Amino acid sequence: MSSPLPLSRGTLAGFWRELGSAIRTAEDQPLAARIAAAAVRWTGARGASIFLREKDAWVRATDWGEGAESLEIPDPCPEKARMSGEALWIPLAAEGETHGMLGLVGIPADEASEIGAFLGFVLGSHLAAHRLSRLVKGAEFEVKTRLLELESLYDLGLSLGGQLDLAALADEVLFRSISLTDAGKGMLVLADAGGRVL
Repeated sequence: MSSPLPLSRGTLAGFWRELGSAIRTAEDQPLAARIAAAAVRWTGARGASIFLREKDAWVRATDWGEGAESLEIPDPCPEKARMSGEALWIPLAAEGETHGMLGLVGIPADEASEIGAFLGFVLGSHLAAHRLSRLVKGAEFEVKTRLLELESLYDLGLSLGGQLDLAALADEVLFRSISLTDAGKGMLVLADAGGRVL
């Protein structure tokens, strides 16, 4: 194991190279794995685990290196970088929100605060940007879906206004309903005021 480097201009440049290299060269791996790999290589840690917040729980996203698979987030969850047992726990936070937790195995306690503050800021910002990107893509998909639904309802309204044949009208309503709800099949039942099926 190589020893972690103190923060200087040269080591910061080395970190940026490691992070950039890990993120660009391994795009087939999840972002958490690429971040963990860069953190291990730059700090000289034996291993790393990243946990991501999913709703109200922490979910293990990746383990990298030796000893990482046995790491569990300490209780209570640290609000700033601190040692817990043999692991350095770093909240990956940006804009007041913690997006993940990074656990590093094999970091000397005397270097933990310096390394933790830097990695928490940089990697937290990176995770936040990735999360926001996913949220924007999801919102864009939802907006396009809603637009398609509104266009279909508008078209259906135009069709209803110009249709006099009850059977053709029923077919049109059923077809549009199936396509709007993404259903496989559908059934339309027409009843008169007395409850008889037409």
